[in-house]
Amino acid sequence: MHWCSGASVMRAVLTVGIVGLVGFAGGCALHASPPAFNSAALVNPFIGTEGLNGTGNYNGGDDSPAADDPFGMIQWGPDTSPLGDSHSGGGYNYADTTLLGFSLNHVSGCPNCSARGALPFLPVVGALPADPTHFTESFSHSTEKADPGYYQLTADGVTTQLTVTERTGMAQFTFPASAEANLLLKVSGEQGQFPINSFQVLSDQEVVGFVSQGSGGYTIYFVIEFRTPFTRYGTWEGAVVGTSEAATGKGPTAHNMGGAYLTFNTTRNAVVQAKVGISFVSLTNAEQNLRTEDPGWDFSGVEMAAHNTWNKLLDQIQVSGGTASERVSFYSALYHSLLFPSVASDVNGQYVGSDGKVHAMPQGQVEYTNFSEWDMYRSEVQLLSLLVPNRVSDIVQSMLDAYVETQELPKYTSENIERYIMVGDSADPIITDAYAFGARGFNAETALTDMISQATNPNQVRPGLLYYLQLGFLPMNGSYGCCRFYGPVSTQLEYNVDDYAISELAQALGQTKTAASFAVRANNWQNVFNPGTDLLGPKDLNGAFVPFNTYGDTTYFPFTQESSAFVENDTYDYTPDEPFDIQGLADAMGGRTNLSNFLAMLTDNVAAMGPTDIQMSNEPSFEIPWEFDYLGEPSKTEEVVRAIQNQLFPDRPGGLPGNDDLGATSSWFVWSALGMYPETPGSSVLVLGNPLFSKIVVHTGSGHTITEIAGTAAGSTGALPTYVQSLTLNGKAWNDDYLPANFPLEGGTLTWTLGRFPSQTWGTTSSPPSDTEGLYPALGYPAGPLRVSVAPGESVPVPFGVQNMTGSSEQVQWSATVSGNGLVLQPASGTMTIPGRAKAVTTVTVAAADSATAGVITITLQVSGGAPVPSIVLPVMVG
Repeated sequence: MHWCSGASVMRAVLTVGIVGLVGFAGGCALHASPPAFNSAALVNPFIGTEGLNGTGNYNGGDDSPAADDPFGMIQWGPDTSPLGDSHSGGGYNYADTTLLGFSLNHVSGCPNCSARGALPFLPVVGALPADPTHFTESFSHSTEKADPGYYQLTADGVTTQLTVTERTGMAQFTFPASAEANLLLKVSGEQGQFPINSFQVLSDQEVVGFVSQGSGGYTIYFVIEFRTPFTRYGTWEGAVVGTSEAATGKGPTAHNMGGAYLTFNTTRNAVVQAKVGISFVSLTNAEQNLRTEDPGWDFSGVEMAAHNTWNKLLDQIQVSGGTASERVSFYSALYHSLLFPSVASDVNGQYVGSDGKVHAMPQGQVEYTNFSEWDMYRSEVQLLSLLVPNRVSDIVQSMLDAYVETQELPKYTSENIERYIMVGDSADPIITDAYAFGARGFNAETALTDMISQATNPNQVRPGLLYYLQLGFLPMNGSYGCCRFYGPVSTQLEYNVDDYAISELAQALGQTKTAASFAVRANNWQNVFNPGTDLLGPKDLNGAFVPFNTYGDTTYFPFTQESSAFVENDTYDYTPDEPFDIQGLADAMGGRTNLSNFLAMLTDNVAAMGPTDIQMSNEPSFEIPWEFDYLGEPSKTEEVVRAIQNQLFPDRPGGLPGNDDLGATSSWFVWSALGMYPETPGSSVLVLGNPLFSKIVVHTGSGHTITEIAGTAAGSTGALPTYVQSLTLNGKAWNDDYLPANFPLEGGTLTWTLGRFPSQTWGTTSSPPSDTEGLYPALGYPAGPLRVSVAPGESVPVPFGVQNMTGSSEQVQWSATVSGNGLVLQPASGTMTIPGRAKAVTTVTVAAADSATAGVITITLQVSGGAPVPSIVLPVMVG
């Protein structure tokens, strides 16, 4: 079955082996008989192609309705204008009515937007346009259809149908009867720019070439074959169209032109079939991909194979109950979660590495690219690891390959080219999450070694690393040099998450000392927590908080000293962005009640996305709705999550709150519909919300089954109530608002009872694991004055303290020295005993002689048992 783009809710009658359609807009009809359980038929590829709830602007999902295979190299679909080609990595906006062409690659979301749109095809009837590169056609959604692996549009009298395999595409262009049925091949691009290109006719049924972005960009080689011979061909440059040549044999190679055109005679046969193989390596590999994956001309067979591939994957999660719209939203989100990262290697295993050289994967392994790590690590990689652990193992191996090739784990790659977009070293949580959720077909020890190296030696992925190691924060007025540094507070928080992920993987591999060291580093967030405002804020090199605009203080690159401390969200959304240490944040705010009130302020209107509101349009807010679970208030998590589902993920083109970011936003919705979420990077503990469906069966990629049954007085049809009343795990009462770490790995059965009112008892007496307990005692960073001033001949007390973030009492030995002529410090050493989750303060006294000069106090701290605490360094001013 195909989706009409104008339809919102699929209305279908399911019988054994047959789907009968009822009243679809635009004349959609059953294309082929699907299997009895047909999850692919519930996918609406148009969700996420417009601004939220049809606002028409580009700030929607930026998804594409292109035909694609799961994780496929090729995504063949429409490019539209003006919104599609000005802002969207998907190349398409539902509010547009102007078609630029059908290009071969797109992304779900807008990372590195302008990089896609390679080789648009545009069918044209009659005389060639004067300026083919910029020629467009009008189109209507009433003639547009799509489902997984298939796209169709009728424009200017020509019906275009597209389908794909993993590395190839097949098209059917149905023209009116004409001796001038033309295909424009915009080799220089339209949305994406490919000024370096090559095109050659090998015969009247085959053309080859490449399109390249040039220095710093990527190259795609293509081989295109036609079932129907073309009669003439030619090229153009700018608005100058060259003389056409008769298609009588092999033609010369044209370079760096605007495009090429092929003319067919459709007076006897209206259908022009084409198929294309692509490769990032060579023409030879493009041809081999085509011969291997699509050797024939069976369009319906290729389409059905793509449909069945999607069905097999989507059927790993089977849901029933809920509303029809909820089921469509769910499977559409699951579909969008399974598109990226994408295949980079050819059928022979060759690929272009991050070093620009050709490498080969071992037999049976696949190389992947397009890593939007900052987006993916929060919930997408966990979902993929649960469903396709073998693929994720290859994805992680691809990241490790990049380290061998460039001595860097990737930060943000597009077609295996490092773009250094976004902030943090998010390969760390991706690798650790993959391991935690069962994708372990890679060398975890090697991965940990690479992660530690990148976290300790200066490199381009972690700009400001020396500040972070020496000061425990990234100063606003620091000097950062290479690679798109911006948003120092946000960047530091990402480094905290990255370090926590390293600690988790080290702990899993039995490297407890490494785990302890990085657990301490993860507590760096305390250094930028301002107790005067209970918000995170930027500091200068001297450690002083600097003024900033609390709301709206957010920016995209590049960073300057006058620009924002935060990245794409502000301090209100970043302050609770310590997903591994929610209890520590509550302590810092003065208790759970204060944090609860803060979260309530953020989430009281989830759709507003204004001052002091949660911003579900962007990833830093993804964890916020689940943090009530850590405060003994699971009903508030249940309420907020359900509000987000209902208001921000509707079944319509404007059905995503923000950029899908290669499926990251969609993956949040999938987890929320399952009633659970992977809150803590590197941990397989799932915190709980409420399921959206009365029955859910998850068949994991490791062969286990997760079954969920949600019972209510209202029965199993329609929308379920919001609040959890009780829960059993494998038949036994379960009163925790989180699941044990082995649950996603081993499966099990959850039986929920839901109701219309919050429970006063369920989940209120326990909280999910939080902070670094269980790794090694991590006391956090010490506190003291920013500097000391003392007059000649006088003495002043210098208080300093340490906060114990663990749950048990700890003992700290300290020693103090002072530099500078005429300065004396007493006492020189001592011991502090600090109860669990408490602070201890002690005092030294510095005295200055009449002839004293400025100096520095250094206080060195050591936890009994070996855990390090950073030293305190205080400048002493005399005068």
